[in-house]
Amino acid sequence: MIEGAPLVSKSSLLREMVRRTADSTDMAVLFIPADEGGGIFQTVADLLSSALAWPVTAEEARAWLMHAATPVLQRRRPAHSKPIFR
Repeated sequence: MIEGAPLVSKSSLLREMVRRTADSTDMAVLFIPADEGGGIFQTVADLLSSALAWPVTAEEARAWLMHAATPVLQRRRPAHSKPIFR
């Protein structure tokens, strides 16, 4: 997750991440503007609920993201590091 005050190069970092993962078969960048409302997981839940026409909670959205990211995180994360999502 990337967050921070205006003008701290978040956009530059996102552009670089997209450029570096453009040809990847196991990684992707997911941009979610979550400046207002219930946060990132609620925003994902709202998007999924709308797309699926089925209610999705923020916790279910978090679990879905964790499940989707788990294979990549296990391959790339050192054993001693902390998880990205909590």
